[in-house]
Amino acid sequence: MSELNQILQAYHQDPSRPYALATVVKIEGSSYRKPGARMLIDNLGQSTGAISGGCLEDDVRRQAGRVIVNRKPKLLSYETTDDVTGDRKIKLGCNGKIHILLEPILPENENKVMHLFDKIVHEQKTMAVACAYSHSLYNAEQMGTNFFLDTDLHFKSFNSNTKPGQQIHNMMKDVLNVKSNQYLLLDNGENEVFIEYIKPPIALNIVGAGYDVLPLIKMAHVLGWHTKIISKRESIIRSLPKETARFTAAQPEDVEFLIQPNSPVDAFVLMSHNYEYDKAFLRFLIQKDLPYLGMLGPRSKLNKIKREFEVEQLDVSPLDWQKLHSPVGLNIGSNRAEEIAVAIIAEILATLRSN
Repeated sequence: MSELNQILQAYHQDPSRPYALATVVKIEGSSYRKPGARMLIDNLGQSTGAISGGCLEDDVRRQAGRVIVNRKPKLLSYETTDDVTGDRKIKLGCNGKIHILLEPILPENENKVMHLFDKIVHEQKTMAVACAYSHSLYNAEQMGTNFFLDTDLHFKSFNSNTKPGQQIHNMMKDVLNVKSNQYLLLDNGENEVFIEYIKPPIALNIVGAGYDVLPLIKMAHVLGWHTKIISKRESIIRSLPKETARFTAAQPEDVEFLIQPNSPVDAFVLMSHNYEYDKAFLRFLIQKDLPYLGMLGPRSKLNKIKREFEVEQLDVSPLDWQKLHSPVGLNIGSNRAEEIAVAIIAEILATLRSN
């Protein structure tokens, strides 16, 4: 998702300029990048993002210039099996075929695709995005990112010349349901639609603002995550990096709105170094339906909290306790704050990707 952030940043530096957007829509065999990888190229040939390990970018940039001039999408296919260059065959050892759609992003078209990406990244919207492609020149004007459907089932078409059809609409709903990409063949296989499941950046909430939070913030920022810091120590919160959202909370209940359906949270990490503060947040969060919940500290701290919750007759199920990651982070022998941040990031990714 950091790639989509970078593409948006590059685009917003000069939205009046024409661009071409390269999207990996399909791979056959093996490939360095997967479907959904993107690269934005401006009219001067400068690019952001990547659609391979660096071997295809030069040719794609050249082709992008023609797409910008012609104002029509184009499908490129590369075979990475041998060194015959006439048919875009490149000796890379990947033994695969990569299909890349280039579509023009022009100011006069209001750049609807980039607005869509803005909604995904900045409004935390999960989308099913349909991208049609074909080798047929006759259908060139219908190629491109044509439709999207969000989790509220709001549907939109970008191309007035292209009708979604019930098949596409139904499959987009299915993509949102199964949370994975799918393909749809149309017109006896002449045209294909890549329907991509795109989630917003991971939303990480950190309770605490100690010295060991900073490396975690920096790593999350590199990954393009949305990070919020929750603490009652206002002076420390104000000193945190500007790219991090701050939220001053006197009590755990103050952050209730952060875990509403319209404001999803993927991960909560408790690391305030204040036993009572962490315990209060854990009491509030342990029974919430959170994809990831972790707490910094030794196992003895967790065992003590468990005993106190039992005395308080707090009804916490064994399943709720199993979902809590404490001590937080993968066991990689971390000692320093930077190493602990690596362990936490890795465990969050492993947990979210396995769900």
